[in-house]
Amino acid sequence: MTNLTVVVGAPAMAAALPAGQVVVVEAEIERARALKQELQELGAVDRVLIVAEVLTIDKCQSVLWYRFNDSRLNGPWPLEHWQNQYPNLVLQQIDERIGRSLAEVLHIWQQQGSAQFGPCEKLLITLVLRQGDAIAALAGCGAWLKDLQSMQLDRPCTGFCDQDDVTSWLNQRGFCPAEGHGAHWKRDPMAMLHLELEESREKIMQMEEQLSSHAVRLLLAQVKR
Repeated sequence: MTNLTVVVGAPAMAAALPAGQVVVVEAEIERARALKQELQELGAVDRVLIVAEVLTIDKCQSVLWYRFNDSRLNGPWPLEHWQNQYPNLVLQQIDERIGRSLAEVLHIWQQQGSAQFGPCEKLLITLVLRQGDAIAALAGCGAWLKDLQSMQLDRPCTGFCDQDDVTSWLNQRGFCPAEGHGAHWKRDPMAMLHLELEESREKIMQMEEQLSSHAVRLLLAQVKR
């Protein structure tokens, strides 16, 4: 069993990263380089993978990245999104970035980890979102979503996104709010069981339709003969 923490948005210091295996996804290239240098000096680079990417739902998806005089607010939201909360905010630059999905990033980690530590039989992922679009990051998990155990949303760096939207998205996939932890969700075993049963029912119905269609084709072939 491997515990993996995925931190989207690098902390100010490497010491703030959790213990164990960590993947850091940081959109600001210079900040990612500085964190990697700090980890090398601490001798912790082997357990931390740092990628300088903007997370999107699909791979190679184009996204505008807005940069401000307050770099904490850099992200996919324009100046108008922030003006009510930060009236003195100044837009400095707009970059067009080609995004990567979180599934792609985790695949890179898996390849490097398998070469270094060997394959893991079970993976438990904790996701901490401190930067970018929360829904895009979650929706880009792909098949890795089954390994996600908990998710924490750090605002305002994630754009004052509607927490209700995040809650709804996660509830539909078997997660529930963690008691007493604010913007924090965890996997609900009973909800997951219900979802698995629903998926099994859908697969059975699809198989029944396929068998029925096959039986009709056989019957028509016999009639023709």
